[in-house]
Amino acid sequence: MISVIVNEYFKRGFLKDALHSVFSQTLDKSLYEVIVVKREEDREVDDYARKNGAKIIYDDSPQLGKRFYVGIEESRGEIITFLEDDDMYAPEKLAYIREKMGDKVVGGFKNLLYKIDYKGNVIGKEEKFIAKDELVTPQNYKNGKYIRFFGNNSSIAVRREIIGEELKKIDLVVDRYLSILSICSGGYYYLNNYLTYYRIHPQNDSRNRNLERRIKGSLRCFSDLQLIYEKYKNCSKEIEKTIRLFLLMYKMQLSIYSLFPESNLPKFNLTAREKLFLLNTANLFPINTVKVILLSLPSEELKRRVFSYLYKKDQRRLKRK
Repeated sequence: MISVIVNEYFKRGFLKDALHSVFSQTLDKSLYEVIVVKREEDREVDDYARKNGAKIIYDDSPQLGKRFYVGIEESRGEIITFLEDDDMYAPEKLAYIREKMGDKVVGGFKNLLYKIDYKGNVIGKEEKFIAKDELVTPQNYKNGKYIRFFGNNSSIAVRREIIGEELKKIDLVVDRYLSILSICSGGYYYLNNYLTYYRIHPQNDSRNRNLERRIKGSLRCFSDLQLIYEKYKNCSKEIEKTIRLFLLMYKMQLSIYSLFPESNLPKFNLTAREKLFLLNTANLFPINTVKVILLSLPSEELKRRVFSYLYKKDQRRLKRK
């Protein structure tokens, strides 16, 4: 059986669409179950979910990993898939996952995604970096090739047996945690199929948050990645590189935020070695080079002025959209 864990923390008006995409699967309904973990009651949506056989759990924990774990505890499936309230599944997703995972002893799967707008219109799709399905293990994982496949909870499926209570400690970066966990627990199958619709809208764009919310989000992600690094740094050298890159990218962002007195942050200074490591990943994330160079300016005041200007410019650009 497959268990679909649907998460809604903030009520954003998309949950019914997400549920409809699950209830409309081509897979026989006797072969999957739906567990909804949400913070608030909504009579219309909750009645719709229950009418279609879903189980609802109310949980107000701010930790994403804990909410998913609560859903998993109430589930029965050998395969666990995840769905955020603002995303949707393609109709054939669960049937495809069941077919692929049924005869392969691997940790998990990750499929490609379509990008949709606020109204659900397709506006793009994730770039294909592989020509066919690939099984990624600690032995063949390459940081430069596979790091782009780590995002989006709604595109991930894992075997129940590899999930432990450690998931409850993950605050925000559940997708990266599950990806690394899968690679290090039997392998991660990258599927060359578009099976998820990822909604892009103002409420899930971190750039629309004020400085305080950006700082809190970065601190939570940084803390998550410290836990993941300590747990999986010995999985393989290439996996260690990937986790370290994610970790240093958040440390760099916190270093920028700490320039602003109103942030009340301690200094997050990058060492020369850490800056060099980030510069060596410019082919993956070119913006890293710009930020490292700006953080190397000789004056704290000059750095503060530059990043303040860039932040305000970014906010003005977003308001014009």
